[in-house]
Amino acid sequence: MSLKYLEAAIQEFLASCDPEVICITGKWGVGKTFEWDRLFKQSVKDGTIAFKRYSYVTLFGLNSLSDVRNSVFENTVSGTSIATPSDTQSYKDRLEELNNLASSSGLKNIFFESIRGNKFSQTIFSAAFLTVRNQFVCFDDLERAGKDLSPKDILGLASFLKEQRGCKIVLLLNQDELGDNEAEFKANLEKVADASFEFKPTAHEAVEIALNDGSEASELVTPYIIKLDITNIRVIRKIFRLAEQMVDLLQASDDAIKKQAVSTLVLGGWSVFLPRNAVPIEFIRTYDSVDYMMPKSKVDASGEGYQHHLVLRDYSFNKMDELDSVVIDAVMTGYLKEEQLIEAVEIVQNRSLKLAEGHKYSQVWANLYHGSLVTEDKEFLNALFDAAKLEVEYISLSNINVAIKLLKEFGYPENAETLIAAFVEANQKKGLEFLNVENHPFTNLEKLDDQLASKLQQRYDSYVDERDPFGVLVKIGEERAWNEADARLLAMQSVDQLVELLEKLRGKQVMDSIDTLLRLSKSKGAAKTHNLKTKTRDALNKIALKSPLRAKKIAALDVKYF
Repeated sequence: MSLKYLEAAIQEFLASCDPEVICITGKWGVGKTFEWDRLFKQSVKDGTIAFKRYSYVTLFGLNSLSDVRNSVFENTVSGTSIATPSDTQSYKDRLEELNNLASSSGLKNIFFESIRGNKFSQTIFSAAFLTVRNQFVCFDDLERAGKDLSPKDILGLASFLKEQRGCKIVLLLNQDELGDNEAEFKANLEKVADASFEFKPTAHEAVEIALNDGSEASELVTPYIIKLDITNIRVIRKIFRLAEQMVDLLQASDDAIKKQAVSTLVLGGWSVFLPRNAVPIEFIRTYDSVDYMMPKSKVDASGEGYQHHLVLRDYSFNKMDELDSVVIDAVMTGYLKEEQLIEAVEIVQNRSLKLAEGHKYSQVWANLYHGSLVTEDKEFLNALFDAAKLEVEYISLSNINVAIKLLKEFGYPENAETLIAAFVEANQKKGLEFLNVENHPFTNLEKLDDQLASKLQQRYDSYVDERDPFGVLVKIGEERAWNEADARLLAMQSVDQLVELLEKLRGKQVMDSIDTLLRLSKSKGAAKTHNLKTKTRDALNKIALKSPLRAKKIAALDVKYF
């Protein structure tokens, strides 16, 4: 349904005194409550509201009709306060109203007797519900009501309030989450509701609802939200809050940096906050568009990975760099690390500036190799060496490998060795992922120059991770993700050391870190990291054997121990 049509229907509902029941359904987070509340307040402001009394009730956790009736009374607001949430003053007003009702109807003595008999609460709330009439009532979160409160009960109460109390009722829910109650709900809704609407905004409409401040952050995130068709308003706002912080920190940066950071932020937010329909965050972290430029015979075009590639390709995301990594970490943890962000921006900007100065390596190939048949060998090979050495930090492994092999083939082995040393030295800070040859497209030990492969392997084998293993275990739990260095460090721990680390976990760390460690230990890469799967199983088994209660806890993790 068009959002404008729905708005018109709600405004008509709010302006009429006729008792009615309407139902508005929509998926989690699309903004049903927000839009209802906005239109209600606007009608109050415009003076078109039919009744001057209103009660908003969330059914989340309520377990009986008695709880619901009490909540309707407690949350009723009226007069000039109708557009504000209920509070102690509004509750005081309701009690005063009840007192006046008791005085005028001769029920005051009954109230006093109920206090002496310790039945005050039961009596007062039974009488209080008598005051609920000729007003608006909003029942929200119907699908999250307690297990003892059925949708049929709520619909029955809504019908009663409409027919017997002259009320106007709106039901807000995510119908897809009703589970076994969905069929019964639909059958009874037809008998009770005067109209039903599905709240299904487009990405454009969701942005208009969620972001209307005209800020730089809003303007930057909007096209990317629309591109990914994000309609969940809560998610849009989560992304926007991080975007505000990030844009503020990047005021001194150029527009390209801001756009890259915001683009990755929206992509990461989509993946983390809406994982059912999004490209997985682990896929994004390791994605390289070059991997999917291979001949079709080497790529499964029907596979899930290739479908993810198509999404990222259309989104113009090619590969994670330092800035993207910091932004994704911020999405995972919920906060930005300012120092890391500024450092990453500096690295990316310096790289862009240096490459913009000439792209000498590419120019040598374009002008002297592909672009001329008269270039002397010596001229080309010397120019290739000079350009590669100058830009060695920014050249991919596969490209530097071509230069090294060419220099050796045509009689410049010393230049090739110099390039190898310079390349390894320039990239050693990039971590294990870079040093691992298998992580690079079109590159393996057979195609790679032997000397280059050997140097990279030496650096990989001698890599020293000085981080605290416990800190890494906590980190992977908080971020629900890991990198190769995390896996390698944890895999280097003995079974007893893993036991010690696991027993140090507290609170939320226990489930988050153990769950992530189990996923890590079952991943394909774990087989290459000192048999992490076996060590993890043995460590949990060792903890389980310490006591029957510990064994019960470990069994709940779905771990096969012995």
